Amino acid sequence: MCYSFQTIKFGGFLIMQNNRIAVTSLGGSGEEARNCFLLEAGNHAVLLDCGVRREALGALDHVYPALTREIAGRLTAVFLSHAHEDHVAALPYLYELGYRGNVYGTEETIRLAGGFMKKWVDFVAAAGGRLPFSVETMKRVAFSAISLGSQVVEGLSVTAGRSGHMLGSCWLRFEYGGKSLLYTGDMTLAGRLLATDLPPESDGAVVDCAYAGRVLPQAGQYGALVGLAEEVAAGGGKLLLPVPPNGRGSDILLHLCENLRGVPVYAEANVAALCVQLLKERKWLRADVGGRINEAGEQPNGMGLPGDRIDAVSRAETYINAVIIPDGPSRSLALSAPGPAVYLTGDGMMSSPAAAAYFEVLKGDARNCILITGHTARSALGSRIFDPAFRAQAGVAARAQRLTIKVHLDDRDVIALNRSVRAKKILLFHAPLENTRELTGKLQNLGVDARCGLAPRALEL
Repeated sequence: MCYSFQTIKFGGFLIMQNNRIAVTSLGGSGEEARNCFLLEAGNHAVLLDCGVRREALGALDHVYPALTREIAGRLTAVFLSHAHEDHVAALPYLYELGYRGNVYGTEETIRLAGGFMKKWVDFVAAAGGRLPFSVETMKRVAFSAISLGSQVVEGLSVTAGRSGHMLGSCWLRFEYGGKSLLYTGDMTLAGRLLATDLPPESDGAVVDCAYAGRVLPQAGQYGALVGLAEEVAAGGGKLLLPVPPNGRGSDILLHLCENLRGVPVYAEANVAALCVQLLKERKWLRADVGGRINEAGEQPNGMGLPGDRIDAVSRAETYINAVIIPDGPSRSLALSAPGPAVYLTGDGMMSSPAAAAYFEVLKGDARNCILITGHTARSALGSRIFDPAFRAQAGVAARAQRLTIKVHLDDRDVIALNRSVRAKKILLFHAPLENTRELTGKLQNLGVDARCGLAPRALEL
């Protein structure tokens, strides 16, 4: 292993200072989840994210990052890019292994992280799985806020910028010993609402490539979304959209409300509430996002269903023109309404009771369609609806379809981003290894040392 040193003078003596900066994937590079990277900069050892893979009953080393007591014991800090469970839900496991330091993230990430950790714990319990930590360990996670812009944290120079993936999500750039490393976290250059700040030039980068092997023009994807909703409606069917309520769910809800005509749109209260919350977070939004926030909460659609008036959930008057579904009885009434409809439920993988309720009502009618717009774990209902054996067993006649709405980077985005960042070495993550081969080749043809699936070797700058 190669080390670089800088000679400095201190008290009349020459001292060799370790300027090595390297990053190792402990999960995430060459796979779609359990994102976790060990950054070593001189005597600093910090973790970048600490997530899980959505398989509750799998082997420990398949579900959680490749963490050890030795790694946990020498860490000086943990930095979070955002709050999704594949980036934060293994934090209690890290503390169970002996970590006692701080976990740094934006205020918004810190506010949301606890909910995603609990969501993971509840999922494992419901699936009959085993946690490698006690539930009480979640309370020991010591969060500390960082801000957008440049700062010094635990002796490291850190710059954070908006990554456009969800509320509070950021990329992180570290400087040490005259070198710099960018960690994009989950990032998009095509957000409908959320802004993305272009990172500065960096010597190396760990880059999200969740859509590796594909080029997905976002405008075309949104056009296809509206087109599918109109097609299902024309056939007298209902369209179910299970969406993550943070980020992509807001984009899809607002796009349908603005562009779908003559078809009622229903949204679960968590989807609508988080959309409204996002619209109030002005520092995270694109400059061209307009509209006034109306606190009155009266829905303009006049459809006469429960949820037409929302007390606890304020709304954005210019944007949201949907019937809000606040509870189970309202959901049942909305599902029994005659004619075409679009339903948004706040669970992209369809693992919640609400998603199951929609599924049971809609599955038997071939005119209906369930549309998956992002990644779903293999064990989740959102994946099983595509399995012929499961469809036959469960009596599923409704069509199941996938249409990706971008909240990550595709091949063209990765190359465009690096034209700005100019990194000489790149570690790709968030996609299966086989999907990254073409992208790796394209980057290498551009003179970039691009790699994927490095563990246990380090990418050294």
